[in-house]
Amino acid sequence: MKQSYLIILLFLFSQFSGCRNKPDKPEHSAPRFRIKSLSTNPSKPIQLKGLLKPGFNNFVIDRVPIDIIVPNGKVKGTILVLPGWDFSRDQWCLNTTLCQKAEEKGYCLVMPEMGLSVYSWNYYPETRPDWSMAPTGGWVIKNMLPRLHKKFGLFEHGCRNFLLGLSTGGRGVAIIALRTGTLFKAGSALSGDFDQTLDHDDAVITGFYGSYYEFQERWESVDNPSNAAEFLQTPLFLAHGIADQIVPVQQTEEFYRT
Repeated sequence: MKQSYLIILLFLFSQFSGCRNKPDKPEHSAPRFRIKSLSTNPSKPIQLKGLLKPGFNNFVIDRVPIDIIVPNGKVKGTILVLPGWDFSRDQWCLNTTLCQKAEEKGYCLVMPEMGLSVYSWNYYPETRPDWSMAPTGGWVIKNMLPRLHKKFGLFEHGCRNFLLGLSTGGRGVAIIALRTGTLFKAGSALSGDFDQTLDHDDAVITGFYGSYYEFQERWESVDNPSNAAEFLQTPLFLAHGIADQIVPVQQTEEFYRT
């Protein structure tokens, strides 16, 4: 990922403020997408609490490690940082300047270890057993975000909350944005995959949802950001390397057009 992406990303985050409550969601199935009017209210100040201290913090929720980096001084915003498929959460700090720039500019980073997740709402009987140990997008929304809010004051409605994801994490950005209303004021999805039906034989998607030829409706509707794009309320910055050998640039081009 190029350094210029990060500069544009942090500039983008600095332009947005304010948000409203997220819509209600059914407990045991993927939530319906709903439309609410965007809020123009000013952002509320971020008031961190609990054991968070400036610098590096590590916590575990439901056996999932989460790194939280807190800047010195006033916190301007919080960024939920999502890794790609089978990428460790520390790659952002090791291989980019994101962590350094976020601290310098006053942004708190929340980086969960998502492992082999495709950010699905849940798992299915067809999901490979060795992959069903990874956290889901549903877990992020129903468990992680509320517990971090209760424990540390993070992701308060009305505060400057943002999303950033790479590759499958870019897909996670779109899925989480769609299912949290206006909790997040803006997001950035880099080299993401947004419509699994563009490749009916995708091995990773097949490993989670079962065969496209047996479960076509599932592929098209349950966790397909492209087919739900009309309900998106969160402004997104999209970028994709045209020489990407893993996720075709067509994924971002088609999602942008949609």
